[in-house]
Amino acid sequence: EASRTPPPAKWIHSIGDDVAEELIHALAREVADSRGREEGLRKELAEAREARNDARKALVNEVHRVHELERLRVNDLRELHAAEQNARSAMVTAWSLRDRLATAAAHVERFEVDADAAKRGAELVETRED
Repeated sequence: EASRTPPPAKWIHSIGDDVAEELIHALAREVADSRGREEGLRKELAEAREARNDARKALVNEVHRVHELERLRVNDLRELHAAEQNARSAMVTAWSLRDRLATAAAHVERFEVDADAAKRGAELVETRED
């Protein structure tokens, strides 16, 4: 029990009233400084939380924007593939029509009609209409 700290009143009296008064003022200043630092840290913490929340909102908005851009890209690719298929189909149709036209032209060249025969055919058509 000899190593126990003496009760406050005995300890203060043992160092003297002036020293005790100075220690009390020093402790009060230390407490005030600590409270000031604590308030500053609380403000910093609140600002950091607000900045974190703003960053989180910005990130969520950016993720939504990226998802929308990806959706648009997929739609554009789908439309591009459909347009490419339509173009290929139109090209096949054009080639088919070209071939049919060439075949028809070849048939017409084989059946050339002279001018007199055409005139007689036209006269026959006119007499049948009457």
